[in-house]
Amino acid sequence: AKVADPRRALGGLLGNAVRFRFPPGEPVLVLAAAEGLETVLSLLEVMPGMPAVAALTANHLAAFCPPAGCLRLYIAGDADAAGRQAIKRLSRR
Repeated sequence: AKVADPRRALGGLLGNAVRFRFPPGEPVLVLAAAEGLETVLSLLEVMPGMPAVAALTANHLAAFCPPAGCLRLYIAGDADAAGRQAIKRLSRR
């Protein structure tokens, strides 16, 4: 689209993510959280049944809040400084 700033999202992103493979409200015991859409889609190619989320940026991955009841969280960040920092911050929480 011909807009001044095409990289824009509506709504609150901090702590949230784009869901794949599980509807809202359903319990999720195991979850994969990734930095971007491409990473989630790649993961789902090799783990087609895995519920997953894309945080959309490294900062949003670091601030992601897993759903209540999640017992195991796999974190997939990009192999750059921002991705490594996001993995570290989310792992600590």
